[in-house]
Amino acid sequence: MPRSLSELIKHGDFYAKQFEDYPTGSQDAIDTETFNALWAAGQQKSALENSIAELVMKARAENMSWKLIGQILGTSGEAARQRYGSIAKRKPKRTA
Repeated sequence: MPRSLSELIKHGDFYAKQFEDYPTGSQDAIDTETFNALWAAGQQKSALENSIAELVMKARAENMSWKLIGQILGTSGEAARQRYGSIAKRKPKRTA
């Protein structure tokens, strides 16, 4: 692992040269439609996870049990607590 500035620069130059000399071809091509669909699905999953986390915080603030939360989410209460327990201690966002 490089330690000095000159070693870091040399290391960076090595990788820059590998990148510049990399032969491109059809094996590097990706289907942009598939890429965009996968990216959009990832964004939706992230938004959904955020919504679930907010609702779990609200449910816990209203004294809903972990067992019931787990049942609603299709898992055990313990699994729900392990996944959302640290964020459930936060206050839910207020909505207007």
